[in-house]
Amino acid sequence: MQKEDIEALKRVFEDDEKILAAYLFGSKARETDVKGSDIDIAVLLSSTPEDLLDYYLNLLNKLSEILGDKLDLIILNTAPPLLKHQVIKRGKLIYARSERSRIIFEASAQCEYLDFKRAMERYYECLIKQILL
Repeated sequence: MQKEDIEALKRVFEDDEKILAAYLFGSKARETDVKGSDIDIAVLLSSTPEDLLDYYLNLLNKLSEILGDKLDLIILNTAPPLLKHQVIKRGKLIYARSERSRIIFEASAQCEYLDFKRAMERYYECLIKQILL
């Protein structure tokens, strides 16, 4: 992704007071993208808006004006634990309004992921026992 695109994205994020942080993730963040790869952006909001769909579509439109149509936008507030973990672990932070808010989110998301991981491990243990019986 071009530096100019990142700067344009940052301006959009700065103008929207709901956005606390934004991450680039997926193949663009790993620099393994190929021609035609989409761009994956995840945003953390200060709170989930009541009109989430309208907000999402409006933000998607603004970002698409900068990046084009091959854009995948994720709202981290409503994302599942595994996706949050992947964004934090493998993504690149491209904007943070508040370091404190970002750190609190990342710590909370990691705790949520670890709880989820333990539950899934237990589930798979039970499933394997059932299959082997």
